[in-house]
Amino acid sequence: LNTNLVVHNKTTGARLSVVGHDAFWASTGATGLFDPRTQYDPYQNRFLIAAVSNALTANSSIVVGVSDTSDPEGTYTLFRFIVGCGPGAGCGQGEWADFPMLGFNKKWIAVGVNQFTINSGAFVAGKMLVLDYPALRAGTSNANIFTNASSATGFCMHPATTFSASEETLFVPTHQVSSSALYRLHTITGTAAAPVFTVDATARTRPGGGWTQPSGDNL
Repeated sequence: LNTNLVVHNKTTGARLSVVGHDAFWASTGATGLFDPRTQYDPYQNRFLIAAVSNALTANSSIVVGVSDTSDPEGTYTLFRFIVGCGPGAGCGQGEWADFPMLGFNKKWIAVGVNQFTINSGAFVAGKMLVLDYPALRAGTSNANIFTNASSATGFCMHPATTFSASEETLFVPTHQVSSSALYRLHTITGTAAAPVFTVDATARTRPGGGWTQPSGDNL
């Protein structure tokens, strides 16, 4: 949740441990953590955690954690990447990151965010933080940030959770138009240390027709 990280026993549902986000991420210097994401990589046997912090400030950050073992209650190696900037020369109305979207494959951990202005809250760009996964496991942050300025191709870019030990490409499905069932399928290719982000130039249509936006108590 936005408040805590909690570990439960999967068989009994019993709560095993709980820690507040600010305490968990304290060593990174990030504060005001929100929108946490957690995944498990069954190939490297690691828990992957991401969140964003310091909303509406120049210190807006993406934080990423990798468990050192398969134990979710064990130690984690934590990283912080400042992606915000203050209003002024070269940064317009300022920028901050919202709504992190976490994915991985054997080469990379990737986090997509929507970047908004600090002053007006307008959408600026979709950004993708791509991290060398083998380097992260070794305790080193080799990071690349890619910017996709178009709202049609850059909003809510969500790297896939890749259930394959051999897949070379990290796919990035991206919402475009709900009513027309349009989406794009960007890709991350290359080596772990030198990723290449490729924007899908053509809108694709989901078979089965458009999505209906829910309202009220609909699920």
